Amino acid sequence: MSQTVTMDLTDAQLATIAATIATCSLMCLTAHLPPHKLLARKIQAANDAIVDLAKLGGQHLPEHVVQAGGHGWVAAVEKIAEKMKEPT
Repeated sequence: MSQTVTMDLTDAQLATIAATIATCSLMCLTAHLPPHKLLARKIQAANDAIVDLAKLGGQHLPEHVVQAGGHGWVAAVEKIAEKMKEPT
């Protein structure tokens, strides 16, 4: 059963959470590809761009915000997985 939590987050905090999740996801993808492959290079370029954007406004996040971001990510993945099971 999911629970909704409401927080007031700044734009910089939201950008930091999004960049962290995106970077982790892309790093996991590139870990399984030979670095010379075009796909791996494109993914790395996207990751580099995300890191550059995060540097513009990224900031340290309080522990409760990090935890909430992690829980939100898990809930999103579970919801997407359920949607993928549905017949089209």
